Amino acid sequence: GWTLPVGLDVRYSFHPLMKESNICPYVRVGPRYTFAGGDFYDAADTIGFYGGVGVEFLRNKKVSVALEAGYDTSEVTIEAGPYEDEEDITIGGFQLGVFAVF
Repeated sequence: GWTLPVGLDVRYSFHPLMKESNICPYVRVGPRYTFAGGDFYDAADTIGFYGGVGVEFLRNKKVSVALEAGYDTSEVTIEAGPYEDEEDITIGGFQLGVFAVF
């Protein structure tokens, strides 16, 4: 099976408060929907919520690096088999990411 989370978020960077610093914390929030397909995936059920907090390092350089922790609450329905009930599961859950920012 496959999953494709798609979302839109708003990000607030604390950079205006820390202009001279090479480190800059941020938060981001927004809706997320997970498209899914495959043998046991029935449907993407709910639009979930994504919230994350992170820190950018080397902020004053052309390319910076960010470390982020977040949580995605979007769900998909799984067909367990012909004799069992469907089950909603959270695909994303807790996430940890490393990003290049330019």
